[in-house]
Amino acid sequence: MDGGGGRGSSPDRPQPDPRSQTGAIRLVGYSPSAGFVLTVITDPVDKAGITAWKTRGADLRDYLKGQGRP
Repeated sequence: MDGGGGRGSSPDRPQPDPRSQTGAIRLVGYSPSAGFVLTVITDPVDKAGITAWKTRGADLRDYLKGQGRP
């Protein structure tokens, strides 16, 4: 997954998920296999994926802005 800027974080700069009560990490980036931008929530301890979905709304706008797209 290619990381971008904005609310989510790239794999190089993991940030806590603002909605998490357990300190999970939110990553936002383009998935070549899926063909679209994904939001992935991971466990901060073992980096295991908890859930993922197609990114939309503010997270997608922030990601695209970080990629230099309007």
